[in-house]
Amino acid sequence: MARLPWYSTLIGFSLLVIFIAALTVIFFPLAAPPSSPTVAFIDLPEQPAIGHPFPVSWRVDSSPTSTPFTAIYFDTIATPSALTASDYPDRVGYRYHTTDFTSGTFDLPDTFTAILTPPPRADTLYLRGYAKINGQHFWTDEITLTLH
Repeated sequence: MARLPWYSTLIGFSLLVIFIAALTVIFFPLAAPPSSPTVAFIDLPEQPAIGHPFPVSWRVDSSPTSTPFTAIYFDTIATPSALTASDYPDRVGYRYHTTDFTSGTFDLPDTFTAILTPPPRADTLYLRGYAKINGQHFWTDEITLTLH
């Protein structure tokens, strides 16, 4: 029986390695890296009434974890600057926040709903959703809500 040249064996072995690598990628894909947590408003009233409480819903998305604190921060004065994960609530300057989920352990990801009580005679509110996750602070962009 004739012996194959050494390079034929090397080519065959290389093709086998490529085939096994392709099967590994197909059947054992790499897990996507965890994305940064996000906070987003999901339900706001269309025309909230001046002086009346109203519900606000927001969602905190993250890899499975928990938060000790999530809330809606609001004020009658705008604070439109971009906020970072190092901007903690006392540093930002909003005078009001919801208190329903500010003490405890709340599983994430999840959706939260709280009743927001506007200051008396306020006709415009500036709101941000907030969550503290693993020692970092996550915020929505500021939105403006006109009360009628």
